[in-house]
Amino acid sequence: MIPKQVRNVLYLLILIGVGYWSFNLLRLHTRQEVIAFKTYSSALMDGNQRKARKLVLNKSALEPFEKRKKRGESLRGEVRITYYKIRSIRRGKKGRTANLEIRQVIRLDPPGSDTLFGTEVVFNNQRVSMVQKESQWMIEKYSDSFYSPGMKE
Repeated sequence: MIPKQVRNVLYLLILIGVGYWSFNLLRLHTRQEVIAFKTYSSALMDGNQRKARKLVLNKSALEPFEKRKKRGESLRGEVRITYYKIRSIRRGKKGRTANLEIRQVIRLDPPGSDTLFGTEVVFNNQRVSMVQKESQWMIEKYSDSFYSPGMKE
């Protein structure tokens, strides 16, 4: 049997570790460039080109909207949950540019199935080049595995 004081110290260490991990995760997902990317990606999933125009630097970042049919073929079913795993964020030397590598995880239900979290998982690897104009992050280039089949998984 573990003494009560040792057990309390172990609980405290576990709590500190979970708190540190949660803080870093929250800090990463609330960076301005990540929020701008998530807004763009959400507009892409919804097909809302008007919302995305506010976030793009040039028209090349709007090309995925023209190829939405291919995305629909990859997503057979109803999307239940979408979340992002940030693989890397590389900032330029002056901090005015950023390159993001993100894996989008889409959980969906096939036709005829209805669950809370989705039974199938689709991964979408995304690469984004961003530029900070004044105080807003803008998307300069965008590519993902739905539109660029040769992209690494």
